[in-house]
Amino acid sequence: MRLWLLSLAGSLLFAGPVEKTAAAMPAGVAATPQSTPRFVGVEGVAALQQAGAVVLDARASGFLWAHIPSAQAVDWLDFRDGWGRVGRLGRDPQAMAGKLAALGVDAARPVLVYGAAAAGFGEEGRIAWLLLYLGHRQVYILDGGFAAWQGAKKSVERGPRRRPAQPGAFVAQPQSGLRADRAQVLRALSAPTEERPILVDARSEAEWAGATPYLEARGGHIPGARSLPWGRLLDARGQLKPAPELRGELAARGLAELSPDREIIVYCTGGVRSAFVVAVLAQLGYRRVRNYDGSFWEWAADRSLPVEGGKD
Repeated sequence: MRLWLLSLAGSLLFAGPVEKTAAAMPAGVAATPQSTPRFVGVEGVAALQQAGAVVLDARASGFLWAHIPSAQAVDWLDFRDGWGRVGRLGRDPQAMAGKLAALGVDAARPVLVYGAAAAGFGEEGRIAWLLLYLGHRQVYILDGGFAAWQGAKKSVERGPRRRPAQPGAFVAQPQSGLRADRAQVLRALSAPTEERPILVDARSEAEWAGATPYLEARGGHIPGARSLPWGRLLDARGQLKPAPELRGELAARGLAELSPDREIIVYCTGGVRSAFVVAVLAQLGYRRVRNYDGSFWEWAADRSLPVEGGKD
């Protein structure tokens, strides 16, 4: 619904693998640098909190009614290069890092991000990816989101966000290897087959086939992209499927045979669902995975770029 509202606003003006998921936190969590987000179960949150973790609530709504204690609400929309049908990141990394620091994000403290899991669009993945792109090295995603927290009958707070007394210390150090732009995707289409990055479409199968529920300028998909709907990676509770099942989903879409070092570019509508898929692929051991944050909103709007499977 929220993506549809964004689309409407835009139209009026012109987001070594662990078996299962990371259920229990390893010791010394705060001192372990990383370049990919890690999924953690509810039972692992206490270790992160003891390590001084900053907790970010990335849900589109619901913070006022209930949230994890001490959590700060964060909206992926505040980090875009425009509004309406725009998923592309803002142009000033330091400004984005400053917004996160105002929420308490600190380079020396772990960050736990949670969202609405299957009830959302993977916003927790987008914020986790943003943090990593800006250079944070201790980023975790709560597996199953806020529903898992409530299902475990953990305590919650209610009411508006209260800013931390002191901002964090977080200076952007952009990691270009985590991000793809339109030019990189276009070059990938003409690269030699053996070197060509694999394109993965994280939208629904209906969108891949041409549906435009979020008012993209054209339907269809980027040529050669393989469909991997992000929701297929979650079980009925909204938690990640066990690793063998995740690999089965990849195998069904011709992705299981890929080398861990093969470059993969994931996109969706606005870089939100795709960011979640990037996190899952990284968890499964794929080491060169990029998020195309401009995604299909940007691609479809440029009539000079090719599209397969849809109608103008």
